Amino acid sequence: MIPLPKLSPRHKELLGFVKDSWKKLATSAACSAIVAAMTAATAYLVKPAVENIFEQKNPQMLLLIPAAVLAVFFIKGVAAYGSGYLLSYIGQDIVMRLRNRLYNHMQDLPLAFFQREKTGDLI
Repeated sequence: MIPLPKLSPRHKELLGFVKDSWKKLATSAACSAIVAAMTAATAYLVKPAVENIFEQKNPQMLLLIPAAVLAVFFIKGVAAYGSGYLLSYIGQDIVMRLRNRLYNHMQDLPLAFFQREKTGDLI
């Protein structure tokens, strides 16, 4: 078994931020799994469409299969939106926390630090 590399304190800190959002991350992973399943379902619907509609000329399937395709694409779209939204939310939340920590740290620095450092370096 390959040993895992040791994480630096910064990596542990970032993983701590992600750990706080584990429910959203799990929901996003579930949405991604739904997207993958709906992609497979789209490919699976091609065979019944060809066999039932074009070969057997079944008029009932002419209504059912397009409705199933629309349902699959709707579910896939909702799941893709949910996954993207949640991942974006988690990323923005982590960035906000890091910015807040930086701001709080800078508020605690002595005034001499700001007189000594250039404004461009601080920005």
